[in-house]
Amino acid sequence: MARKMNKTGILASIVALVLGVGFGAQMGLAQATGGENGVVPGAPKDAAAITHPVARMKTPTYADVYCAGFIAPKPAAAWQGAAVSSGPGAGAGFAAGGVHTPNTTKFVNGDLIYLAGAGYQVGQRVMLVRELSHYERFALFPEQAAQIAAAGRPYADLGQARVVDTRSKLAIAHVDYTCEPMAPGDVVLPMEERGQPEPQEPFAFDRFAPPGNGLRGRILLARDSDELLGTGAAVYLNVGEGQGVKVGDHFRIRRAYAADLRDAADSLSFMAENGEVNQKHTPKIEPGNTSTGSGASGAQTSRKKRNQQPVIDVSDLPSRGLGEMVIVHVTATSATGVIGFALEDIHVGDEVERE
Repeated sequence: MARKMNKTGILASIVALVLGVGFGAQMGLAQATGGENGVVPGAPKDAAAITHPVARMKTPTYADVYCAGFIAPKPAAAWQGAAVSSGPGAGAGFAAGGVHTPNTTKFVNGDLIYLAGAGYQVGQRVMLVRELSHYERFALFPEQAAQIAAAGRPYADLGQARVVDTRSKLAIAHVDYTCEPMAPGDVVLPMEERGQPEPQEPFAFDRFAPPGNGLRGRILLARDSDELLGTGAAVYLNVGEGQGVKVGDHFRIRRAYAADLRDAADSLSFMAENGEVNQKHTPKIEPGNTSTGSGASGAQTSRKKRNQQPVIDVSDLPSRGLGEMVIVHVTATSATGVIGFALEDIHVGDEVERE
């Protein structure tokens, strides 16, 4: 009886195994042929969802707007004690010290500071900014120094103060808001009210949209001289009020692969082997203008040499969208933008296009 049961059990196991193999083969065939209706299981069914990720723009805060910094023409007489009646490009006052000068050289919220210059009035609100240096020591792209010089000079926003006493030669002011510590010699300007961009609903970001007809520019510099940028970073463009840019404008940030080819670090990857050891014909990357043509299907975006080696033309690769920014401040020669979202790291020197 036990022997018969063993045979029965073995037979049942064989039947189960055969059925399992058959079911597995059917599943494998379904996966190999694309699953139901030709769609691989787990793959997105909507092609637009793949190339149009949902973007959620970060709304700039008060600090984003008033601490972003800017590029503007250089003051003609920043330390001449001229009347505080205009912004960069004319005379301006400066911070001459504080209550505990010279023992204290950094001033923040709640401190009393002394302002050189003329024309101050009790209750007047002023901004303190710093004309920056050292950014030109390390160029992040070949034309950076020349393009910044054409736009003017970079300034850091330091904070705001309110004049509380004018009876002495130097006005006394109370620091009401600090972006970063102020120091003697920092420039004093009249308070400038800046617009606050409106919040934006989530939207589909077309990552591979071809360049359009919008105003184009470039990221010249970033706040704190940062090079690799992400969401929330403040950047300065080479287009401004003179080109019709205004607060609230949105700019797409894009990069062509040729830009990576010109970068000293990123270009190293183009020199490495791209193929696999078991490929009969490994591809070769060329810098551009080597393709036989390109079509809408992209079928002719590379060619082959006589030895059948595939050649990848860098100029044929699509320009990719990296993110989007909103403008929070403009001057005659430049605009300050805050990056609202980023799909990957953004570089100083990347191209921008107004939406």
